[in-house]
Amino acid sequence: MYIKDIQRFEDNRYRARAYMSYILTRNLPNKLPDIHLETIKTALDKIAHEVVVFDALYILDISGMQIENAISLNKAHEI
Repeated sequence: MYIKDIQRFEDNRYRARAYMSYILTRNLPNKLPDIHLETIKTALDKIAHEVVVFDALYILDISGMQIENAISLNKAHEI
């Protein structure tokens, strides 16, 4: 990678994180500590139809293991 590529990645990473935080905050109601898996799945499905540029969305448990099938508009990315 060239220095310009690294700088561009660094700049865009923060924008992407801020945008994803905004999308998640808007679609996932803050019902902690009683949030349920179905609530998260419904919110991710809604996000999948709003944001069209992504490979897959998935849910991880506390130890980082994927606990549900990935959500994707492209069947090749579903697990």
